[in-house]
Amino acid sequence: MSIGFSGGWNGAGFPEISLQTYYSGDVVLYDTITYIVQKNVDYVPIGSPSPPNDMSNWDVFVPSASGSSGTSGSSGSSGVSITGATGSNGSSGSSGSSGSSGSSGSSGSSGSSGSSGVSITGATGSNGSSGSSGSSGVSITGATGSSGSSGSSGSSGLSGNVPVTGSWTLSTGANSVSFTVTAAQSYVMWVNGNIPNGIVNWNATVTLSNSNVPVIGSQYGWYYSGGNALVLTSIPSQIIGTPGSISTSSPAVSNTNTFTFGITNNSVTTQTVYYGYIKVS
Repeated sequence: MSIGFSGGWNGAGFPEISLQTYYSGDVVLYDTITYIVQKNVDYVPIGSPSPPNDMSNWDVFVPSASGSSGTSGSSGSSGVSITGATGSNGSSGSSGSSGSSGSSGSSGSSGSSGSSGVSITGATGSNGSSGSSGSSGVSITGATGSSGSSGSSGSSGLSGNVPVTGSWTLSTGANSVSFTVTAAQSYVMWVNGNIPNGIVNWNATVTLSNSNVPVIGSQYGWYYSGGNALVLTSIPSQIIGTPGSISTSSPAVSNTNTFTFGITNNSVTTQTVYYGYIKVS
């Protein structure tokens, strides 16, 4: 199914009905929402309800693209290290007691000397036993923290060309308004004004080359003559072409990438009319 950009919804009345036929794959802009004719529907005829009231024939047109990755989870906290205390030293052994001295020998009879006394030294006391070593401290390592959970994926972004939109403020009486696009491109364009007792609608599908040659395409304009508060008096003159034929006409204006409209405001105050376009190639 090929996609055809048909610009703004072309409808009128209350309840609002279609003023043109739409075919499978046609895309329209209605009340800031883009709709597309369902692929199993051959066409939506003139007189059909607006897209929000005819969802058996229309779908909301929402292209898609990949979303961005979520943020990484945080790391777990580090474990705690605990070292046991050092054991105390054992006490020193006591020293042995000193040996007693021998008694002096008695004096002998005259002439001979008494024998010398014997010196006795007490045995050295044994060393005290060594104190036992303190028990080794217990090393405790904290458990590793668990990894944080993965972030959720971001929502999908929109893709495709973005419509350019704008508006004109119309003074009372006749007004000449315009918008300009880049040459050498193809576009779907639209104008829409809707006030009490006044409606103007215009849409076109065009292809531009140089700004000094005609624009090839088709355009449609309409206004509500029953109320006459807004009157579409002229539409761009540089758009030419007949289905199934070749044209060699000269341009009607010098800058064919500027599209000019005549709109008369018959109300008693200034009014706003909206326009827009989307590049399709």
